[in-house]
Parts: sequence; structure tokens; C-alpha cells
Amino acid sequence: MSTDIQERIDTKEGLKAPTKWNILAINNDLTSFDEVVFILVQAFNMSESVAAEITVKVDREGKAKCNPKPMSKGIAEAQLAKVNEVKSRLAQMIPSRGSQIMMLKFIIKED
Repeated sequence: MSTDIQERIDTKEGLKAPTKWNILAINNDLTSFDEVVFILVQAFNMSESVAAEITVKVDREGKAKCNPKPMSKGIAEAQLAKVNEVKSRLAQMIPSRGSQIMMLKFIIKED
């Protein structure tokens, strides 16, 4: 295939790579370190050490990416629903901390 034809294919209007999305955890002063780690481990199936690293980053920088690689918006939305399920389950397990746990915010952000 000639370079000229390839250029026209690569630059054709309407063709672009699909947008990818990340899930970010946003820091708050109400949710404990252990609670955030628990949510990350359960919702993202990550190790406790990786979850702890992310939690430290959230604490220091105010937010951190939770997923290892960007994903489609549909998958990100499904993952966010899973995060909210885990938060609800944890809030039910520790009723005295329920409102603080539910205040932990996760968002979907374009990569």
C-alpha cells in the first residue's frame, strides 16, 4: 500500500480511536485508610499492597487512578457500579461508619 493511500486512510474524517476512561478515587478526611484499601481490593480485585499504594497516593495528591489501564466508558461505568456496591456492603458491615464510607467519592474521567 502506498504512503499516500495510507495517509488518506489514517486521516479520514470520522475515524478516530475510541475514547478511554479511568476511575479516580477522590480524597476525603472522613474515610479511613483501611476502608479505602478494602474497597479497592474488593472492587478492582487488586492486592492489598497495590490498594495501599493507591490509597497513599489519594491521601497525598488528593486523587488517584484506580484501574491499571484505561477502559471503555461502558466498562468504566460498570466498574463504578461495582465500587458503589462494595461501598454499600462495607457501610452495612460497619453501620457506625456507614455515612463516612458512602462519602468516599469515585469518578469516571476521560483518559
